Amino acid sequence: AILMVALFGAGGDDISRGADSQSRLHLRTLFKMGDDLAKEIMFTFHEQVIKQLVNFNFAGVEEYPEFVWQDYGEFEGIEVADTIRLLHAAGIVDMDQSDVNYARSILGLPLRAEGDKEDEVVRPQPLPPPADPNKPPPAAGQGNTQAQSSGKKPGG
Repeated sequence: AILMVALFGAGGDDISRGADSQSRLHLRTLFKMGDDLAKEIMFTFHEQVIKQLVNFNFAGVEEYPEFVWQDYGEFEGIEVADTIRLLHAAGIVDMDQSDVNYARSILGLPLRAEGDKEDEVVRPQPLPPPADPNKPPPAAGQGNTQAQSSGKKPGG
């Protein structure tokens, strides 16, 4: 029932997407539904647990701590981090320490604190331009001297 939502209205046999595309669509739909459930759980936990514990232990509190559940899952985290890497390598995004901490958070890595040494973010060297497709590849020495002709005719 959860995965049916992704293909609702697709017409059954008239599906024009490949299997990999369908699986990604199903996985994203499942994650989105999971995120919606997580938001409901966060709200309920905040109202029924956090607020009550704070009110029980501290009088006159106006601001309550936030309960945040940010779980992209392994698949989504790797997809987002890889996209950030590609954008940085292409020169589209300049990364500062807050960007590095964001990438670390979605991958489940420890964050850098205020006093910690910042990560050195180095943009990789650009790749050389592609070769002319109409030009033959460069010749390489084969190193096979025995196959060279000695100038003599066979059998002579």
